[in-house]
Amino acid sequence: MSAVDALARLTSWQPSTAQTLLLQACLSPEPLAAAALARWRTLDPALRADGASQRLLPLLYGRWGQEGAGAHRRSWAHHKLLQACSYDLFASLSQAAVPLLVIKGFPLAHTVYPEPAQRPLADIDFVVPWSRSDEAVSHLRRHGWEPLPTPLKGDSGDSAPAWQRQPRSSLDAAYRRVRHSHGFRHPRHGLSLDLHWAVFQGHCEPGRDDALWQRSRPLPQASHRSMLQLPSGLRVLDPADHLLLVLAHGARWQGPAPIRWVADAVNLIRGEPAVDWDRFFAVACSRELSLVAARLLAWLQASQLLELPAQVLAKLEAQPIAWRERLLYAIETEPPGWRSGFSELLYIGGCRRALKRENPACEAPASYSAFLCHVLGAPSQRALAAHLGRELWRRRRST
Repeated sequence: MSAVDALARLTSWQPSTAQTLLLQACLSPEPLAAAALARWRTLDPALRADGASQRLLPLLYGRWGQEGAGAHRRSWAHHKLLQACSYDLFASLSQAAVPLLVIKGFPLAHTVYPEPAQRPLADIDFVVPWSRSDEAVSHLRRHGWEPLPTPLKGDSGDSAPAWQRQPRSSLDAAYRRVRHSHGFRHPRHGLSLDLHWAVFQGHCEPGRDDALWQRSRPLPQASHRSMLQLPSGLRVLDPADHLLLVLAHGARWQGPAPIRWVADAVNLIRGEPAVDWDRFFAVACSRELSLVAARLLAWLQASQLLELPAQVLAKLEAQPIAWRERLLYAIETEPPGWRSGFSELLYIGGCRRALKRENPACEAPASYSAFLCHVLGAPSQRALAAHLGRELWRRRRST
């Protein structure tokens, strides 16, 4: 195992050697791209068949017109279906004057990729202002979208207790103060949407994203990249803000490894040459993401996927990193363990105290244990204790 592969086991954001070759074949300039493609084709098929690599095949097909034709067709069909099935919901929200900010894959596919099908989508992520999130939930329900179960680490599938498989019933202020988003699925066609009331995970305070909204801009309406006419009123983040979100989301530990962040970041930087790097740096520091930005951008530069302005990396690397940010980086990028579980419990407690300060009259559960039950969707403190015990035991065995 190479040093890169060993590091990738500890930080899921970093592609393996095989994945790096595939990314270079898709994104690097000639002749590096052709050489990387030739090397990638010589690898064992098992190394090329991981889930994260499969999601890049439409991009490979767009570059070379060979491997990935079937994946490209499926991506095209899924894009078209997602747009068609979300159109009425977005149009309804726009008519009600609810601001809509689309983020991550969907707007990137329509603005910085050569054509949308090269960026496969699992769902569409959109943001509404924190103060309009109740209204957005009502619109989703009226259009047939049902909330998914509360996202929990650990137990899943048939082994999970029944309460962990039940749709989330309440998305009230107490829940929104802890979580930044929630998923919805339509039972008729099985498609998914993610409703966000906060752009960045862990930054769910009301008004925290006001500056991001002010810098946002309309999503282009008519474009050769669009498969269907898009509803009016959709907005997209400023390129500097969107790039930071792509890096922050890509750095989080996920399975399969979310290496799509590489293609998103490269295409965004190339497609938006006027990225305001001073603003990017300021927002990264204010959100405690300067270490994330420095590590991921340095990897892009070292992998010869693009050439960044020299002052960008130098400024990020010279930025002093507080112990809290280093701890957050470790927790976000490593597999779930005791440290991340303890940190999450502390975070939920801090959110409860902040909610009480901001709105003393709120109906949030008074005790910490009751608040934790509410946020995690547990029907009782006994059920919550059983879940926490199983999860702690699972994490202990996996470390």
